[in-house]
Amino acid sequence: MSEGALDAAYACCAARCREEDYDRWFGALFAPAPARKHLHALAAFNAETREVKARARDSALGEIRLMWWREALAGARDAEAQGNPVAAAMLRTIEECRLPTTQIEAHLAARRAELSVSGGPDPASVERTSGAALAAIVAMSAEALGGAADDLIDAAAITEALRDAAAGRSPDAVLLAAAAERRSRADAAARKGRSEAAPAFAAFACARLDLRRMRKGRSAPAPRWRRQIAIWRWMRRR
Repeated sequence: MSEGALDAAYACCAARCREEDYDRWFGALFAPAPARKHLHALAAFNAETREVKARARDSALGEIRLMWWREALAGARDAEAQGNPVAAAMLRTIEECRLPTTQIEAHLAARRAELSVSGGPDPASVERTSGAALAAIVAMSAEALGGAADDLIDAAAITEALRDAAAGRSPDAVLLAAAAERRSRADAAARKGRSEAAPAFAAFACARLDLRRMRKGRSAPAPRWRRQIAIWRWMRRR
């Protein structure tokens, strides 16, 4: 793929990230410029796999789509992957950032597990599926930034996943919020010199904001300007 086509693929990822995952898009603004495109690619990849369950008419079709992503990112469907801007950008991000294939596999395995989850969300199923899928994205984002924060990744991802599950879909959002708070041990860890990986956790700051609102009986997510302030404060803790 030419550099011009690759730039266009990354631009497509950035646009999708801004539209569907604004918290990660805004958080990426605090990352070094060369790394932003990789954070956008990872966020767009997460958006693609997150939609598989909603789009698939049954779990078998979802399995086929996730298998396509597995093969494409392993290099087995190069021609097809180059025609998909998210896949093309992800392939370059995996190569440049030397992302471990184990994290790709962990993310896709968690998305496959989501296909078999039925009924309303509960803390256990969210931790097992959506939380695990997000943990892999957060881990790869930290890797792309040249850092890591293993003791923070799971707490951040599970909190995000619980927030997303609770928003408008859970009969007991406060229960989910309380479960997330118990797993939210991030503040102290965030202050221990992990400045290079901080943008990978920007969405976590907004998840905690929304969870606090839920506990006060406000089901609607915080407005964008409040989310921007939450991320800005999070980054100032570096």
